[in-house]
Amino acid sequence: MTAANRSHRAAASRSRRAAAGGPRRPRPAAPRGLRVAAAAALLALCAALPAALPTAPAAAQEAAAAPAFPTLEDLLDGAVPIPPERWQALSAGRTLWYFLPDGYWGREAYMGRGPDGRGTVVFEHRDGDCLEGAWSHDAMTGLYCFDFDDGRTHCFQHVEWEGRLFALSLGGDVQEVQRIDDAPLSCGPTPMS
Repeated sequence: MTAANRSHRAAASRSRRAAAGGPRRPRPAAPRGLRVAAAAALLALCAALPAALPTAPAAAQEAAAAPAFPTLEDLLDGAVPIPPERWQALSAGRTLWYFLPDGYWGREAYMGRGPDGRGTVVFEHRDGDCLEGAWSHDAMTGLYCFDFDDGRTHCFQHVEWEGRLFALSLGGDVQEVQRIDDAPLSCGPTPMS
């Protein structure tokens, strides 16, 4: 019997056994070194996979779903200033989430008013740093000014435009309040009304 005939007969025999549900002969295993190398390559691929997948914090995902950010000119042309009574009603005991055109900026917890009538706040920057401060409204200029414990004062005009809330800085920066909730900050006390 020739080698070709033996090979053909063996294949036919395997086919008959498989069709009859009989046992199959196991295939020869790969050499141990090759199996170890393949397993190591598979583990390296699995370890690298999470780093290759895109991720985004929840706040950034919310920003992506928000409507287009208006220009400063749009806001100066059609926005309505928010009076201090309305701002107090919106913010007292709440946490406001601020976004810049390129994404999440930080959130600020409004704690209430001190004996001097100034409101107290804690601002948590997107990098986790926090500042405590006090805010007041200047009736003459319409500005809301925040004096923080780092010695700096930041003043804004709070406006409403097309049903959305914005803070316009004296330097021309535009921040949008995209969320108001009761979420506690990672630093400072929990907001209370």
